[in-house]
Amino acid sequence: MLISDNPDDEEDEPEFKYVAAIHGDESLSAEMCLYFIDLLLTEYGQNDRITNLVNSTAIWIVPLMNPDGLELGKRANANGMDLNRSFPLLTDSSLNIFTGEPLDASNRQPEVRHIMNWTVENSFVLSANFHTGALLVCYPYGYNEQMIAVDTPTPDDLLFEEISRRYSMHNPPMWNSSQFPDGIINSALWYPVRGEMADWKYRYVSCNEVTIELSNNFRPSTSQIPGFWSDNSESMLSLLEAVHIGARGVITDRASGDPLWAEVLVEGNSQPVFTDPDVGDYHRMLLPGTYDLVFYTPGYVPRLVRDVAVTDGPAIRVDIEFLPGQASPDFNRDGTVDIEDLEILIEYWGQDEPLVDVAPLPDGDGNVDEQDLDLFMEYWQEEIPDPPDPHLVAHWKLDEAEGSIAKDSVGDSDGTFFGEPLWQPTGGRRRGALQFDGVDDYVSTEYVLSAADGEFSVFAWIKDGAPGQVLLSQTGAANWLSTDSVDGYAMTELRGSGRSTGGPLLSPAVITDGTWHRIGLVWDGSYRHLCVDGVEVAKDATPLSSLESANGGLYFGTGGTLTPGTFWSGLIDDVRIYNVAVSP
Repeated sequence: MLISDNPDDEEDEPEFKYVAAIHGDESLSAEMCLYFIDLLLTEYGQNDRITNLVNSTAIWIVPLMNPDGLELGKRANANGMDLNRSFPLLTDSSLNIFTGEPLDASNRQPEVRHIMNWTVENSFVLSANFHTGALLVCYPYGYNEQMIAVDTPTPDDLLFEEISRRYSMHNPPMWNSSQFPDGIINSALWYPVRGEMADWKYRYVSCNEVTIELSNNFRPSTSQIPGFWSDNSESMLSLLEAVHIGARGVITDRASGDPLWAEVLVEGNSQPVFTDPDVGDYHRMLLPGTYDLVFYTPGYVPRLVRDVAVTDGPAIRVDIEFLPGQASPDFNRDGTVDIEDLEILIEYWGQDEPLVDVAPLPDGDGNVDEQDLDLFMEYWQEEIPDPPDPHLVAHWKLDEAEGSIAKDSVGDSDGTFFGEPLWQPTGGRRRGALQFDGVDDYVSTEYVLSAADGEFSVFAWIKDGAPGQVLLSQTGAANWLSTDSVDGYAMTELRGSGRSTGGPLLSPAVITDGTWHRIGLVWDGSYRHLCVDGVEVAKDATPLSSLESANGGLYFGTGGTLTPGTFWSGLIDDVRIYNVAVSP
């Protein structure tokens, strides 16, 4: 059942759902949904709170997912299958509906197949599924590789805890549980499962779903149903209201005004949400705080909106218009619309240069003129983020302003300071940077990968430095990126494995001349490539079978053995590691 003020129309509003009786012998959950349907319909137009919820939300309710199991009085469906163990097990968070992961619904149980198809046809933001047999709210993840009872958090763990408490706090028996503090728990910590519906929905369509256990008794008597409704009615309304927290908006094509299917990310959080392609609206649930939001869709210029202040009230609105990719005002593609881009625009003024002729949208008019300047100035000083990349396994932006930790924005390899590296929050090539003194400053991170594992790439921006110093190394092993001891040439000391294979690779490119350089090492499985400022400057003359193995963490700003004289004297910014060979 869909309950909305305009059920036949797609609107700029979040979609919410309750699903009950996925297990056929847990019929109390179906009763609670029927009571909730009755509440919304009878109170609409009479109760302001309920009227506003119906007018601002698409509310979907499935009171009975497993009708055959209910008829048989059994947990499983007619085929003897537990439906809440029958959803695809997705373990790679980079694969979802937006990146093109196949739905994989065709060979599922019929109830599961229909729920999967219905889910991807909509754009659900928040959801709950109801059970009996315990009294609590549990939240993803429910699966871990070890299949052991251990806390297995999602990137939105604190949000899930808050969502769960919004339900449990209004249910006195649940809230006062002696077994589960506040009546909530991480699903895998309670007990791990494979193929759970909530995990799949979070992974695949980015719907925040919790699992709610309504009663310690699997099948309480009919006479107890009113009491359960009394315990759960306010909880069900409170959870529904939670769909409206965080940030929201509509994403459109600036040239046509058409809605776009896009991805919305919060910097520092790897979990995306997606727009509803019918309207272009997104609803990113967030706790109160200040966030940097990244907006992306293929073929368009990514957008970054910093310092979005989320309160504990209704979601803050951030609408986005996307420019076609060829109309990017970041002409030199360095991540910021700045004076260098303006110089390029002036250089081509009055000419037919497609790179700079960006207006009128979408294809320009054959001449670099005032229209291009006007559009350019709208984006002046705006940062243009990189599109999401599933092969980016570690990224230290080094944009922080204080503290003793350098955050890895995509992985779990945060860096720890040694000595006293200095934050330069506005002194980097891309916003901030870290400054090292060349004496004892360095940063130590956790293990990311071994050079012997296969293809990989590493890139960083650097400024200053001196001959013989090291930008990046692996603990106790060879130096990944460094300068030679005489001229300050870019080099790598990563060697081929075996006695007769290549030694260090040296380039003829000086990188210690006091200007910013983007340097990189690319290993394609056969050759090492050194790159400076987007140009390959050195490559192995003969192929190597592999590189020497190492299993330590990484150092920024010193050699792998902390040898005096290898410490970096200068700035390091925006260090990225990929698990594939990428173009410089």
